[in-house]
Amino acid sequence: MGGAKAPDAKAMGRWGLALGPEEVEKIHCRVVELAKENHIVKGRKMRLDTTVVETNIHYPTDSNLLATACAY
Repeated sequence: MGGAKAPDAKAMGRWGLALGPEEVEKIHCRVVELAKENHIVKGRKMRLDTTVVETNIHYPTDSNLLATACAY
């Protein structure tokens, strides 16, 4: 909301982890309130875009595959 530059997805992801789900829910509710007050939405339905966040992938190695197989 507003004319300021929006933070990128990585920053928002870090904020979400730091704040926790309850605070993120409060922020979402406030965004909906502001959108309704400014006649951007009617408040009946709202569709949001989600962004995939890059993460490190642990590729299997022979020793990891052996350890996994032996665990079963």
